[in-house]
Amino acid sequence: MTFINEYISVEDKKRHNMTPDSNYYLAGTASWTVDKKRDMFLLPRTGLGPESEPGLRSWAFYWHGHLLDVRLKSIDSGGDASGTHGWGHTRLLDIGDMPPELQAQRVQIVADLKEALTAHKGLGVYSTYTSFEVTLDTE
Repeated sequence: MTFINEYISVEDKKRHNMTPDSNYYLAGTASWTVDKKRDMFLLPRTGLGPESEPGLRSWAFYWHGHLLDVRLKSIDSGGDASGTHGWGHTRLLDIGDMPPELQAQRVQIVADLKEALTAHKGLGVYSTYTSFEVTLDTE
């Protein structure tokens, strides 16, 4: 299975403690980018509003039982004139809450994160792109 964008079921919200009083997930989040077979999901922790630093966003990346706090900085993004292909250029600033035992798997975590961001297509369930390309800088 690969990552897909879908609305989060009530059962999945309960399983991952996505409650209205949770301080970890962005309030009102109703959709995610998920690969259920590989036990991974991506969803925003912070929005893109006037109170946020421009282009900076935190994400919850659930990776094989570990909930990681990922901070990304958008460098550039766009799409073709037809609106079918989009792209994003992002810099990975930090992966917080990473237990020491996961450090050896960082390369795989970053590869899976890039795959999830590509599937997210910039807007998750709201994206109209049929294809999307992500450049993820890690240095």
